[in-house]
Amino acid sequence: MAVRQAYPHAGAQILEPIMRVEVQTPLEFQGSVVGGIARRRGIIMNSSSEIDFSTIEAEIPLGEMFGYSTELR
Repeated sequence: MAVRQAYPHAGAQILEPIMRVEVQTPLEFQGSVVGGIARRRGIIMNSSSEIDFSTIEAEIPLGEMFGYSTELR
């Protein structure tokens, strides 16, 4: 009984597992990779570029990650 009374006042939230992802891609595909991350509700944490490659670090919900490696190919 006490739990049922306290639960609405506690402000409880359901949390979702988040994956930290690092993608290395040629510079010419950087826009496509960033777009794919955005479609999956990802948040870009960092992006850096070297001579021919770009490294993108992001956090993406686990439920959205299924099939992502296939999409990258």
